[in-house]
Amino acid sequence: MAFARSMAAVLAVLAIAGCGGDADPASQDALADESARAAAAQGTSVSWTEGGVSVYAGADAQVQLARTVDERIQSGNGSEHFFRAVKEAGGVDAFNRLLAEGQHGRVKALLASHGIPYELRTPGADCAPFLPVTDRGQVLTVGSHTVFIDAFGRPGYATVSAGPAATVAPGVRLECEATAGPRGQDGDVGGHLIPVALQGWGGRANGIPQNGEMSNGPWRIIESTPDDCRLARTIAYTVTPLYANAAEVRPLKFDAKLSVQSPDGMPEILLKDFPNTAPNDGLYRIARAFKAMAQLACST
Repeated sequence: MAFARSMAAVLAVLAIAGCGGDADPASQDALADESARAAAAQGTSVSWTEGGVSVYAGADAQVQLARTVDERIQSGNGSEHFFRAVKEAGGVDAFNRLLAEGQHGRVKALLASHGIPYELRTPGADCAPFLPVTDRGQVLTVGSHTVFIDAFGRPGYATVSAGPAATVAPGVRLECEATAGPRGQDGDVGGHLIPVALQGWGGRANGIPQNGEMSNGPWRIIESTPDDCRLARTIAYTVTPLYANAAEVRPLKFDAKLSVQSPDGMPEILLKDFPNTAPNDGLYRIARAFKAMAQLACST
């Protein structure tokens, strides 16, 4: 596939250039665009790992995604029943496909078999650190945005689908955005799992404390990617936070996955274990690699 043949060239050029946080974003975008059209490299999958953070494409992404679902089932962190349902559906892509196709009856039956309610409603606008019992352990869908609230009242999974034909109105920013940051560490801001540009809710169900430098730096590169891509292709974008323990409201790290519908099929790009910390050049390189992979998938 064109996507797989070109991906190693993208990463090779990024690595040689050492795309870090101090580089000009426009120059990095041009570099990624140029490298995506460079001489094709052989292989059906590729990955980039730096400082314990990884970004995968192609077959590597599929393998790692399946492992991630198993890890979440075993974590005992308030989301294990949900991820058992996702695994039964055939994995994250299969589950998201049911949502994107509006097969709410099948989703409801699947989740009910694991004791998880499914409702078509907006989560409560409650800005409490932990959402009320009425929202806990539920999957809620409004339009193309779906979120799972874990057993402790925290956002545990968020996904959205969009495409060129979709009218995507920005989400509404609520006061929760201002209150989420102070619940974390010094320097945190109110971040989003699904970006506002893709109708991400402004309430607690989509809001988390996030390191300010990370949120406004490499994470902004990451979360702008699906919005750019959906102008050319139909996409599904999923973010899963990981918490250190049941008492934490601040995620320790994040996984993010972008699936792109293209003539080559459905290329997948998976970002794994992205830390909720002040960024270094390595995290910028990871973010740029994620974006470069997505740009290639969206243009082939």
